[in-house]
Amino acid sequence: MSKLVPSCLIAAVCICAGIALADLGDTEAHQGLPIVSREDSQTTLNGYRLGRYPPREAYPEVYNAPQRFYEVTPKNRTQRISTHFRLEQFLCKQPAGWPRYLALRPELIERLEQIVTVLSQEEIHADSLVIMSGYRTPLYNASLGNVPRSRHIYGDAADLYVDADGDNRMDDLNGDGKLDVEDAVWLARLIESVDSKAAELGLEGGLAAYPPTEAHGGFVHVDTRGFPVRWGKAL
Repeated sequence: MSKLVPSCLIAAVCICAGIALADLGDTEAHQGLPIVSREDSQTTLNGYRLGRYPPREAYPEVYNAPQRFYEVTPKNRTQRISTHFRLEQFLCKQPAGWPRYLALRPELIERLEQIVTVLSQEEIHADSLVIMSGYRTPLYNASLGNVPRSRHIYGDAADLYVDADGDNRMDDLNGDGKLDVEDAVWLARLIESVDSKAAELGLEGGLAAYPPTEAHGGFVHVDTRGFPVRWGKAL
C-alpha cells in the first residue's frame, strides 16, 4: 500500500474530481442550499455567533472575510454536496442551536474529492474522509488558541484522516502494523504527489501531517489558499 500514484493517473483523477463537483461553481443554486450574506461589521448571523474576522491588511485576497454562508438546518444538514461529502461534515463544532452557518469554498471540496480518488488508485476505498475540523468561526477558532488567520475560518481548510475500517482512528496506511505519525506522513505525501495537477486547477495550498495524541489519532491538514505552504513533520 505504500506505493504512490503513477503520474499517468493524475490527469484522470483530477478530471473525475472536477466532474463530481461541477455544480459547485454555481453558488446561487448550489444544490438548492439557502445562502445568507454577511456584512463586514456583522459578528452574528440570525443569532449564530461568528465572532470578528481579522482585517485583511497586507495579506493576499484569499484572506478577505467570507461574505456568503450556507444556512444549515436539521433538515438539510445531511445533504450531499459532492460524490463523497455531506454538508454536516464541515460544520463548526461550537455549541449552537439551529440554523447554523457555514463558509465553504468549492475548491476545498474539489481537492478532497481528488484525494478520495487518488486513494482509490492505491486500493484504499473509503466512502468519504473523516473531517476532524472543517469550518471554524473566528470565535471558535480563538477559543482553541489557534492563529487568528487560520484557513479554517475562511472555509477552505480541513483536518482529515482515512478511516475505512470505522475505528475512529487513522488507518494503517503505510502497512507497517502501527498507527503513528507515519500514516499521516504517507497520506500527506500521496496528496503532494498530485500537487502539480492541483496547482493547474487552482487547488494548491497548505499541507501538513500531525501525529496522534491522547485525544485523537494522526491527521493531515489540507487547504486551498492558492499557494503552497508546508509545515510540521517533513514531507
